[in-house]
Amino acid sequence: FAQLSGNYTIGVTGNYPTFNAAVTALSAGITGPVTFTVLPGSGPYNEQVTINPVAGVSAINTITFKGNMEILTNGTTGSTNRHTLKLNGADYIIIDSLTIINTGTTYASGVEVTNAADNNIISNCNIQVPQSTSGNFAGLTISGTTPTSTGNTGSNNTISNNTI
Repeated sequence: FAQLSGNYTIGVTGNYPTFNAAVTALSAGITGPVTFTVLPGSGPYNEQVTINPVAGVSAINTITFKGNMEILTNGTTGSTNRHTLKLNGADYIIIDSLTIINTGTTYASGVEVTNAADNNIISNCNIQVPQSTSGNFAGLTISGTTPTSTGNTGSNNTISNNTI
C-alpha cells in the first residue's frame, strides 16, 4: 500500500468496500490529513475494527471517519476481543456521526480506547450495547491494554455529543 493523504470513501462502490479495508490501507502510514466518508445507504457493516498506531499522524495530519450515521456492528462473544471499534494506541483519530452497535450476549463494548491512545475525538455517534444486569457490557471503555486493565489509557481524548 502507498501512504495515504486526502479524501476516500467506504462502501461497495467506494475506494474501500469495508472499514477493515480502509484501516488496512492505513498500515503504510499517511503523509497528510485523511478523511474516509462512509457512503450514505451503504451499511450496515458487520465488522470488528481495530485501529493501531499509524505512522505520520499528528495534530495536523489527522484521520477522520465520517459515518453518515451508517451502522458498524459486531456480535463478539469473547472476554478479550469484545469491541466493535477499538483505538489501540492510535492517535489523532476522529470518529464522527457513526452508529456503533455490539450485540454480544456476555461481553460487549461498543468502543474501546486503550493502550495509550491519545488526542482522539468521538463525536455525534450512537453507541449501542445490550442492556443487561448480567454480563459485561459497556458502550465506551477507556483502559490500559485490555478492557479491564490499568496502565496508560491515553490522554486528551474528547468524547462529545454521543448517545450511548
